[in-house]
Amino acid sequence: MKIYNLIKKEVVIRFVIIGMLHAFLYLWLVPFVVYPKFGHNGFMFIVVVAVLISVATLGTLFIGRKKQHDLNRVPDDAVNSNIYAAKHQNDAEQCKKSGEI
Repeated sequence: MKIYNLIKKEVVIRFVIIGMLHAFLYLWLVPFVVYPKFGHNGFMFIVVVAVLISVATLGTLFIGRKKQHDLNRVPDDAVNSNIYAAKHQNDAEQCKKSGEI
């Protein structure tokens, strides 16, 4: 549950950052700086850059989730060796109880 809450906080923080970026771009930078100097082409350039930054920021969420999922996964060899070790440990304990060893 802690990992889920951490991921949830990361998502909220990134959405807030993206929202602040877009607000800054479209409420101040584009109308007062870019559009008067560069016109429609400058406006389109800023829109493309903002969308690319937003997609890249959201893309890092999915990369982070995949890495976290891979880190939490136990390799099959480890699972099998633990089962093997546990089985033989139980066999040894049963032999001791029965007096065979």
